Amino acid sequence: MEGNNLILKIIENPEILDSERVPSVFHYKNSDKFFDIINEKREFGERILVLGHEDMDGISSLYGMEVLLRRKGMDFEIYLPSRENEAHGISEEVIKKIKNEGFDFLITVDCGISNEREIKLLRELGFDVFIIDHHSEGNFKEENLIHPFIGKGFPFLSSGVLVFLILMHELKEELWENEDLFDFTYLAGLSVLSDKMPQAGPNEFVLKKSQKIFSYTRIYKIFNEVNLKPPGFKEISKIISTIPAESGSHLIFDFLREKEHESQKKIMKRIISRYIEEQGKFEESMFYARNSYYTENNVTFIVSREINPRYAGWIASRFLKDSGFPVICIAKKNNEWVGEARSKPPFSILKVLREVSFLFKDFGGHPFACGFSIKEENLHPFFENLKKLTAEIKNFIPEPDIIIDEYEFREKRKVLDELCLRGIYFSVVVKGKEEEKFYFSTSKGLHVLSEPLSR
Repeated sequence: MEGNNLILKIIENPEILDSERVPSVFHYKNSDKFFDIINEKREFGERILVLGHEDMDGISSLYGMEVLLRRKGMDFEIYLPSRENEAHGISEEVIKKIKNEGFDFLITVDCGISNEREIKLLRELGFDVFIIDHHSEGNFKEENLIHPFIGKGFPFLSSGVLVFLILMHELKEELWENEDLFDFTYLAGLSVLSDKMPQAGPNEFVLKKSQKIFSYTRIYKIFNEVNLKPPGFKEISKIISTIPAESGSHLIFDFLREKEHESQKKIMKRIISRYIEEQGKFEESMFYARNSYYTENNVTFIVSREINPRYAGWIASRFLKDSGFPVICIAKKNNEWVGEARSKPPFSILKVLREVSFLFKDFGGHPFACGFSIKEENLHPFFENLKKLTAEIKNFIPEPDIIIDEYEFREKRKVLDELCLRGIYFSVVVKGKEEEKFYFSTSKGLHVLSEPLSR
């Protein structure tokens, strides 16, 4: 048996799937280094900027770092760029902020791994950087990186769970026993569901804790009081994700920082009101999307200046759900265009886009959900290249994660089926005496990809 080291690690160490095992951040490389650096920065009184990504996973990670650094009594600020009018990750604006506002050290959560050039520039300018990320495209040779792919732990975690494990080292059972920390634990659980992470290992551990304490969180209690009915567990994720960041922050942070009950109610009313308002804007963008899409070869393209760029990912997901075709939604954002792409297994839209990534300004994500930014002058060559690539279905099929013979396949079938049930995507080529079969995982088990390749 050979193939993807991440999948092989699970097959050879199935105990890492067990959510009853107490997880540790030290199962992941550079975790000890992170604490050493943080303690050193505290000793020297250095000022820290924590940068996040505007989605549920990024918001939960950012709030978790705020909890940690406040507990340590450090001088810090968190910053959440807006998807509507700011660049993803370590942008020129973020670098200017670090230089102009007296920061000494940058921590990124749920972003940063694709910013090799910007990290190099910051270090040349004399600033330290540490990356906490889980995306699958980027610089894995980065010296200051905690990533679930690197280490002996379960490799497919949300960034929110990574930050939870960091706090768990400091706070231990407080995370699910101290009511002041329940809201973070709940948000970390939401990060598993919002990023569609496998419900196994530390992800499932955190999700179980968050489900148990959900009705005791301030979010639940105040929402219930203001809205006159309790929220569903996943409902808050949609509300928080829909509301845009403003001035580097988010209304949910205002709510979580507020201690006075009546003020919490006022902020929650604003959150609900803003969610309703943004839903209207999303439907407006969906209207433009429905009037501007076309399908060519095997991909649905949505290209419009009228679409709000912060909704591009949701629009792509909606079209994917409706049609099943891989989708690329591209919207105008300031002086460039941004795209969000979605596909369903086994068709990896990331594999196709990787072939044209030389045209992108920024690129990253996961096999079936990724994003990019591109200059207007590169749009035409982008579409021309994609015409050729998407003409053949085989260009969407990633290299198999596992290559195995028939005998070992039968021997390992039980653990492979367990991976399927846990929501872990992988593909298998089984070598027989006369033919090879390509399998891919689904929630119901392994599925044979038929010939000729079809949907």
